[in-house]
Amino acid sequence: MSDGNAPSGDEAFREERVQITRYDRGIRDDGSDGALETTKEHRDRLNYEDNAATAPGKVCELCGSVITAGQEARLRPDGWWIHEACPIH
Repeated sequence: MSDGNAPSGDEAFREERVQITRYDRGIRDDGSDGALETTKEHRDRLNYEDNAATAPGKVCELCGSVITAGQEARLRPDGWWIHEACPIH
């Protein structure tokens, strides 16, 4: 039985939907403690040194050779892979 302070299941669901809708529309409190903590946790997980891509078995668009497992690669906006440092060029 409800003690009067806790929202019922329907009210809790409704409040959650309102929060999601507000967030989707860009109406959010980015200065709240929860938002600041989430942002900090996200930034702590980022590692800009560990973003190397590999594409073993793909053909390099620049030199035409196969990219091996040990070679770093880059995916171009047109969908083609190239070596990060093309061995022929």
